[in-house]
Amino acid sequence: MAETNYSESNIQGPNPQGPNMTGPNPQEPNMAGPNPPKKSGKKILLIILIAVAAVLVVIFAIVIPMNKSAAYKNAVALMKEEQYAQAEEEFQKLGNYENAAEKAEECAQLKVKAAAYDTAMKDYEAGNWEAAKEIFDQIPDYKDSDELSGDCQNHLKYEQAEKLFAEEDYEGALAIYETIIAFEDSKKKADLCSEEIEKQNTYDQAVSDLKNGYYSEAKQAFDSLGDYKDSKEYSVKCNILTAFVDALELYYGGENKKAMEAVEEIEKLYDNAKSTIDEYGSMPLDMFLARCKAERDLNSARKKFEAGDYAGAKEKLDQIDESSLRDESRTAVSDMRKAISAEEKYAEAVDYYNRGLYYEAYVKLSECGDYKDAAELAANCAQPFPAAGVVYANEAYGDRSSQLTIDNTGFMNAYYKLYLGDDLVMTVFIPEDGSTTFYLPTGNYTMNKAYGNTWYGTEDMFGDDGYYWHCSFGGSDVAPIEAGYAYQISTGSDGTGISTSAADRNSF
Repeated sequence: MAETNYSESNIQGPNPQGPNMTGPNPQEPNMAGPNPPKKSGKKILLIILIAVAAVLVVIFAIVIPMNKSAAYKNAVALMKEEQYAQAEEEFQKLGNYENAAEKAEECAQLKVKAAAYDTAMKDYEAGNWEAAKEIFDQIPDYKDSDELSGDCQNHLKYEQAEKLFAEEDYEGALAIYETIIAFEDSKKKADLCSEEIEKQNTYDQAVSDLKNGYYSEAKQAFDSLGDYKDSKEYSVKCNILTAFVDALELYYGGENKKAMEAVEEIEKLYDNAKSTIDEYGSMPLDMFLARCKAERDLNSARKKFEAGDYAGAKEKLDQIDESSLRDESRTAVSDMRKAISAEEKYAEAVDYYNRGLYYEAYVKLSECGDYKDAAELAANCAQPFPAAGVVYANEAYGDRSSQLTIDNTGFMNAYYKLYLGDDLVMTVFIPEDGSTTFYLPTGNYTMNKAYGNTWYGTEDMFGDDGYYWHCSFGGSDVAPIEAGYAYQISTGSDGTGISTSAADRNSF
């Protein structure tokens, strides 16, 4: 509102001393008409008093507006100086003068805002950004509150970004730094985040390569990272694993002893060799060494086997932990065991054959399959039938004064054994459907008989495919043979009945 200025030169009204007053001047000689009669003294006094009162009214009319104007100006000055409490009081004193009432209300509001601003500034200067921002946001139109609120927001974002950076959440920190890129050193920090993210990506890929067995690629990446995290330790692990790969190549190439020596060298060079290989290698170190040892023993067994030392080869094979062998090696062990078993059986069969135990030889040779000439020898184990009659006679029993005829009509080939006590006195062979007569010493005989179609010699007789019996004569196990008598054993003839009970070939 425009101010009204007052000055004495602009005051209008009667001026008894001034030259511009209008009306008759009693001192001037220009009065027209006859000279009036003189007034009385009382009348003149009254006129003077009226004139004085008029002057006083004019003075009060001038002085009072001048005082309010000065007070208004003073209040405005106090307001500009941000002394809102005093200014408010001064404006209130002016009452309805000009816009003093509005100014008083404005000062009351500014007084509250100023107090809030001062509180916010204290928090701002103390770095209590969140508290300061909350207050600045309540007085956005007061001074630079809106700008300071934005500055507090930047500080809060910066602190959050710093926290994420310290926690190595570089992507999160970068996202915040980029929103305040011009604030303090946010641009520099954003660049550092980008560098850290790139390092982290390289690091993560290197760790992945290490786990997947790409040791060379992993080492190159770790070396490029220098002191970043534990890159140097990982680089050493890559060295261990690369050396371990070389040992594996020796192992798969059959150089088991060299492979074990290579591992021993790795363990000498690196304290954490075992734990590293166990964690990242294609197999744990203990398993690798066990496999090398098993493969080494297998090679030793193979050399003995090839040299014909089957017993030595078998001994070596028995020492091998087959679970530690490769699949193909386990197959080789199985084949070698079969061959050794076949050789053992073959050797045993040949021994039986040479000793005349043709059925025993036949059984063993049959188990050998097509090993060497086992099939041919097995076919040769069946022997020609003996001639009918006595096959064996005990020379200790030379007196043969009794005659015995055995009629085998209707039966397959038969072989009898005759005993006096525990002594085998005589054996007799009777062809299928044939008969034989022979002389024998007198005595009380026990008799065993066997039947069969294939003859394996006097030891094995008809083998396990034959039939073996103990004979009983008229209910007695003993058949008396007296001197000068002729006896006959035949099917379906009259005489003492002969019964049989099954017997085992080995106890025949």
